[in-house]
Amino acid sequence: MPVCPICDTDFDAGHPDFEAHVHSHFDQDGDNASAHDDDIEIIGSIGPRSVECFICGAHLTGLGEAHQNAHVSACLDRRERTDHFEAQSLYSSEDEESTQQNGRKARSAAGVLWDGKVFASQRKGKDARVEGDRWWDPVRGGLSTHDLPPNFSPGIVLALKELLLRSVKSKETRRAVLSRHAVHIKGAFGFDGSWGCGYRNAEMSIASLLLLPNSPYTSLFSGESEPSVRTIQNWINEAWRAGYDPAGRAHFKGKIVGTSKWIGPSDLYAMFSYLGVPCTVYDFPKPADRSVPAMSHPEPSYDILLRWVKRYYNTIDPDLQEDGENSDSFLCNTPPVRISDQLPLMLQHNGHSRTIVGYEEDFRGRTKLLLLDPGKAIPKHVREDGLKLLKDERTRASSTPVSALESASDDRANEDGTNKIREGADAAQPTSDDEVGPDGWVKRKIKKPKSGSALSTSLSVFRMKPQREQKEFQVLAFPGTELLSLEQRADRRKPKSVRVIV
Repeated sequence: MPVCPICDTDFDAGHPDFEAHVHSHFDQDGDNASAHDDDIEIIGSIGPRSVECFICGAHLTGLGEAHQNAHVSACLDRRERTDHFEAQSLYSSEDEESTQQNGRKARSAAGVLWDGKVFASQRKGKDARVEGDRWWDPVRGGLSTHDLPPNFSPGIVLALKELLLRSVKSKETRRAVLSRHAVHIKGAFGFDGSWGCGYRNAEMSIASLLLLPNSPYTSLFSGESEPSVRTIQNWINEAWRAGYDPAGRAHFKGKIVGTSKWIGPSDLYAMFSYLGVPCTVYDFPKPADRSVPAMSHPEPSYDILLRWVKRYYNTIDPDLQEDGENSDSFLCNTPPVRISDQLPLMLQHNGHSRTIVGYEEDFRGRTKLLLLDPGKAIPKHVREDGLKLLKDERTRASSTPVSALESASDDRANEDGTNKIREGADAAQPTSDDEVGPDGWVKRKIKKPKSGSALSTSLSVFRMKPQREQKEFQVLAFPGTELLSLEQRADRRKPKSVRVIV
């Protein structure tokens, strides 16, 4: 029997007024929190904080925290029954996953859309909270099942590159550019599934910063300073106490530690600046906030975002204006799928945040962003491929000089996207998947390429659907340079952004 998550009213199974009743609660006045992003400015301001459900798009601004989380939790429960990947709980054993899925099917068959009390009890177990807030060292962490938390997927950029190379071969993808190594970190079903996207994207950014060669950030994020969700909340609180982002502190009424409050780029800008990590917020305002010629149709903010991301991955400075002819010449002389030197980007829009790890162009000239979404599980076979590729890379790194690795980092593919055949002595070097016989011969296992539909399904987890209806976006970017000086940190106490309008 469906139960209203707000007032606990019981409804008959399949009652047509159930959804209308639940949504009626959200039309009532809630806590009015003042937005603090008005004060974030370099050459333009970031608009007021607008809270929307990142699943159904419903406006949640003005609702209390409990009502916001209840709404998103309901949407998540609904999506987990219909989405193949979201139906998997990464914090459960296979037997527990099967039990949960069977339970959802039984509730669905009975016409139950939402069981607030049962769902809440599933999400608030003590063990789930402890397990859900584990951190894994992306540099030295083990890759075994025992060492690696099930919601961490390292080597994901390597696996994504292989998927895109197969897509090039099938004439679906023309070219793609990816970021440096990244780790996909999914929200935990029993811990932060409905509110933790900002924290998980912060963790993904930190993982990429730690994977930089000779990273200057290692001491910041190791030992007792491991960046768990609750640790990030403590860092934000420490930044407030040190005078960073006073408007943000007022917005959250000075309390964030131990809560399930959503955070965005401006909150993380304050935290990273307090820690000394250089970063920049880029603001892509809605057309109404841009100066456009009279009687002209304003360009969608999404198109400006796509163009900026392409510049970011193909130039050192994303603010530089590219010469179109030189840019095309550069792209034509590079492999169809390549890993750049750029770090991933945190993207915020519509009340949800994700991590950009590159972009893809198809043969029709259309561009899609490639994302890691903390609200989506990575398909099992893709995660396993990433782990294998990362193990191989670690093995090569332990036996190969760094200079040799850097010179050969992206030369393993032919122009058509197929793998090069190794010759001579190099061909005799076995990988972790090879079998070496007693006579010294290497038996190499060749994977059959996946069918087109399976390949597209795997890539759909990463591809961002066009968002031209979205009016504004924010991006948090990291240059990966040395730690900020005390003077530089002091200059960042008030969050700032760079406004991108072309």
